[in-house]
Amino acid sequence: MKIIYEKKELESIKNEVIKNGLKDGFNRLPEDFIYNQYGIFIILSSLDELKEPIPLKYANLCNIDLSIYDVELIEEYKGYSEVVYIIDDTFGISFYIQDEIATKNQLDELFKI
Repeated sequence: MKIIYEKKELESIKNEVIKNGLKDGFNRLPEDFIYNQYGIFIILSSLDELKEPIPLKYANLCNIDLSIYDVELIEEYKGYSEVVYIIDDTFGISFYIQDEIATKNQLDELFKI
């Protein structure tokens, strides 16, 4: 699991598909969106990482247990999918998952979407 705390961290990501997806994700955010206070992007390297609490150092929430939240949506892109959780009315998480880890169909089945 790699939590992206700042946009400048994108340059250190070696996977071009995920890096470009994250750049697009940042570009879709509204101008008044305060990144890492209203939401955050996380790259998953395995689905098992979804079972563990997520430590966030800049958000109002310190540890997030995803088992108590529902998936808002799953978006499919070329080479990866984005899984979006809305934690409350002020914070969301987008997980970026390569197709090699799980395809959108597998994610739909996993989350019963």
